[in-house]
Amino acid sequence: MTTISGSVGRAGVNRSVDVRSIQSLVNNQRKPPLSKIDVDGVIGPKTLQAIEEFQRRVVKMQMPDGRVDPIGNTLRELNKPVTNIPAGPPQNSLTRPNWITIAEAEIGVKEKKGSQHHPRIIEYHATTGNASNDETPWCSSFVNWVMRNAGESGTNSALATSWAKWGKKLAKPAFGCIAVIDWDGAGPGWKGHVGFVVGKSGSQIQLLGGNQSDQVKVSAFGTGKIIAYVVPKSYSVPESAYELKDYGSVGATTSMASTR
Repeated sequence: MTTISGSVGRAGVNRSVDVRSIQSLVNNQRKPPLSKIDVDGVIGPKTLQAIEEFQRRVVKMQMPDGRVDPIGNTLRELNKPVTNIPAGPPQNSLTRPNWITIAEAEIGVKEKKGSQHHPRIIEYHATTGNASNDETPWCSSFVNWVMRNAGESGTNSALATSWAKWGKKLAKPAFGCIAVIDWDGAGPGWKGHVGFVVGKSGSQIQLLGGNQSDQVKVSAFGTGKIIAYVVPKSYSVPESAYELKDYGSVGATTSMASTR
């Protein structure tokens, strides 16, 4: 059994030898399409995301803290033999751009009620401005944060429809592309939404996004208000990515009210 002398992760002691131990344990528990992280003894965004993803999927923490303590559930679960760990939707690993793995690790981040605000959502907002609360619409902030952590540029704008002029447009949805919704329709309106295409069920597109019922989750949307499907200019979409499958465990169709 692997032990650590001090806490590892967000606000942890983060001794290099302990960080490497946790990175190795995390890698042992990751199955395709989840990619391995570098065992370098350094706490960076990918290591933190991997810890939080493990806490969410395996430890079943609703609000992962990205921290592994010497005596705690996360380390206990990391030390268990590898089992059939959920690894995301039934899409071929070759069709999964790295930003989808990053976005999936955020599933479950949810606004706090009252005067408190979720620090992760404030972190998303830092990519588009200085909003200091989790009530300010944050779908575009979430997509900007994800793309930045994936090594891509974003729009740096909190306006959802700003993504319609970003990257390159696709003629139809593909797994991993960004879908842009304009709730107002043609004209000067500003009400929109943006998220990542991860599946399809019937005529509905399934988007992984932020500010969907006040949280990061996968929701179903009609396609009538979608004005663009975009990907980074340098990204070549595999043909198989257009063969969208049902992501599963998706709630009812989402409306404008649930994204504001």
